[in-house]
Amino acid sequence: MRWTCLNCESVNDHEGNICEVCGYERYFSIDEVKDILKDNSRGKDILINEDQEKDLKKLQANLKRASTVNKKLRQENKKMTHQLKELEPAQSKLHLMQAQIFSLKKMNLRLKIWFAFSFVLILVLLMIKMKLSIEFL
Repeated sequence: MRWTCLNCESVNDHEGNICEVCGYERYFSIDEVKDILKDNSRGKDILINEDQEKDLKKLQANLKRASTVNKKLRQENKKMTHQLKELEPAQSKLHLMQAQIFSLKKMNLRLKIWFAFSFVLILVLLMIKMKLSIEFL
């Protein structure tokens, strides 16, 4: 069956669906489609194409479902990003407070050491005073 390629307008004499000159796939006219449907050997190919069409519909349904989930995830991502931006000032304040707590702990340790040293010094002075008072008695 002869057919003319729509792309390069060359005439092809073979039964294939790809142009020998440019490699483009053949497009069938309405009359050719009707003839193909009447032909039983070609009808099986059409049935296969119907199965492929069912698979395509399933894939489109899955794509629609996935795009819906993707849309919901994007909205949730925007919401969480907004919440994160709201929490950033509190986080910086928290870091500042943690730094202040650390410096207060250091000061507290220094005070404890100073009090311990002062206590030992007072004890030593009291012992010296008692020793001196005992010697003078």
